[in-house]
Amino acid sequence: MLRHGSSGSVDTNGARMPEFYRSAGFDTDDGDKVKIGAGSSVSTGKETRTWLAWRAKGQLTPGDPFYKNWREAGISEEETRETLDAVQAWADTEDAWLASLQCEMLAWK
Repeated sequence: MLRHGSSGSVDTNGARMPEFYRSAGFDTDDGDKVKIGAGSSVSTGKETRTWLAWRAKGQLTPGDPFYKNWREAGISEEETRETLDAVQAWADTEDAWLASLQCEMLAWK
């Protein structure tokens, strides 16, 4: 993800999570109090694809905070339209599916 005002550098906030936790008073070296993991999800089916396309359209509409973030990051209206067209084409594809990976960090004081 690109940060607004950056010179195209990659957002490293995910990699900096241990640093953020330490600054909040967590002991990130204590394996009993800090757990780092990952999860995954898979989305399939026409109803799910339709909902995901509807959600994308809603978020990439003027007035939505997500849309505002895209504009501030320098993503053009044309690129937004291309994205929405691609999402709709994906949603209309009978056998399309989506897989995603989430990284997570859970800590206790």
